[in-house]
Parts: sequence; structure tokens; C-alpha cells
Amino acid sequence: MFAKDSPPKYHKQRALELYQDGFNYKDIAEKLEFEGYRNRKNNPFSITSIRKWIKDSS
Repeated sequence: MFAKDSPPKYHKQRALELYQDGFNYKDIAEKLEFEGYRNRKNNPFSITSIRKWIKDSS
């Protein structure tokens, strides 16, 4: 696991890993929050952000 203050690319990478493991967007958001990942405003990542990352990575 990466440190919670790691660069955003690690947040996206972790989200993609979880998606490939079968997690849905809501579960990914909850898992990232549980693991300590936060956005620049120190808020949990939204489902919308995660959906965009997954779509953009395709």
C-alpha cells in the first residue's frame, strides 16, 4: 500500500487494481477511503472521479 500523501497517480493505479479485482465504483471509493487515500482537498474520492479514471484508462 502507498502512503496516503502519495501522488495522485497512485490513487488511480490502486483504483484500477481494485476494479480489475471485481470491485464496483462505490466499493472502490470506500476501500480507498479506508486505506487513507484522499483528494487534494482532503476529502474522500467520489464515485464520479473513480468512474472517470476507469473510463479514461480503457
